[in-house]
Amino acid sequence: MPKKIEDVTQKIINAALEIYHREGYDSLSMRRIAEVSGLSVGTVYTHFDDKEALLAQVLAGEIEQIMNDFMRNVFGKEPKEALYGAIYCFIARMVETPQDVINQVVNFESDKEYIERTLFGIRRQVQELLIELITRVFSECGTELTGEDGRVLSELLFGMLNAISLYGAGDIDQRSILVYDMFIAYAEKQSKEKKTVRKKRVKKAKA
Repeated sequence: MPKKIEDVTQKIINAALEIYHREGYDSLSMRRIAEVSGLSVGTVYTHFDDKEALLAQVLAGEIEQIMNDFMRNVFGKEPKEALYGAIYCFIARMVETPQDVINQVVNFESDKEYIERTLFGIRRQVQELLIELITRVFSECGTELTGEDGRVLSELLFGMLNAISLYGAGDIDQRSILVYDMFIAYAEKQSKEKKTVRKKRVKKAKA
């Protein structure tokens, strides 16, 4: 792609990103993008057929950045530290930029079918990573989860992330610690209950 065309394309994408982050999807129109980018509407349409095609490219770039942030926060860390890193990563993005695509990844709610198609793959990928982290944390606490348990707990975590970003008090660290502590407390409680059940079974068997 010639550099001039590439520069114009990036200018359009940057304008779309600015509108998307500041005003949300509903304000994203080809005319609005032209206003923010300083280009003509015709030029915008020359590079993108419609705003769906443009938003798909914008979301792809956003998703790549999210995954890079996510991996930086969890890679090479012990299970509990990695889980906290993941929680912090999500809450930081959701609190600091409410219009960020991560909110749609977490909530997976959109009245635009093509946005859901775009987000479906990334949400599944993020969820599998969360399930792996949750499973490792519970295992470290002494509880082995089934695949379904992990999936249910990952959905619970998505809900907690959404709630704490919308209604939580305190800075990002405080909100992250609250979610993390509740999760760890539940993991330890489950482990303690299983140990109690095992002891009762052993005692009953000896009787």
